[in-house]
Amino acid sequence: MNQRLEVMLANGDKAERYSSRIEEVTDEYLIIAMPMSKGYPVFLSLGDNLHVRIVDNGTAYQFTCTLVSKKLHPLPVWVVTRPREIIKVQQRSFVRVRTALPVEISIFDNETAQFSNSFQACSRDLSGGGIQLVSKEALDLGMKVQLAFELPEAGLIVVNGEVVRIEKPHHDRDIFWIGIKFLDLAERERSKIIRYIFKKQLEDRRKGL
Repeated sequence: MNQRLEVMLANGDKAERYSSRIEEVTDEYLIIAMPMSKGYPVFLSLGDNLHVRIVDNGTAYQFTCTLVSKKLHPLPVWVVTRPREIIKVQQRSFVRVRTALPVEISIFDNETAQFSNSFQACSRDLSGGGIQLVSKEALDLGMKVQLAFELPEAGLIVVNGEVVRIEKPHHDRDIFWIGIKFLDLAERERSKIIRYIFKKQLEDRRKGL
């Protein structure tokens, strides 16, 4: 009761987030405060799914519910199904998932102040704050780069980044693991990435990964 939670709803190619709290728990349902945006109730049709993030005893969880009904009195609330597809998530700024996506990398040239010398790599994992690449090309710490990659159902993402970590796997001398932090990523683009990550988590859980 009264526990804070975050409701995540898909809005086109964005993932909108709204604050709420648990008002009541029954054997079948959760009753949560109706999420508000700029003083107005957030619209969601009956039968639609919503994704929820909650922190309990220092551990964060994400799960899916379905909107069953709405009530306005005595308090405006949503009645939703009990949680399903529960996922324990990492307590860091952004959740990271393993995913293999083709990535085009362009290196910033200080002399021309432009990105050039493009080459191809593959992602190893992805978060809303950065990406780890598997690359045959070595990069230097602190190097500024531009990345371009396609997200399923979300389209092309182009973002600038900075190399913050380089690893060399023991099993392969010709491969580098390169950690890149996103710089000045627009929230609209970050929402696309976070939405993709959440869907990937659910898919992996269904597959038992």
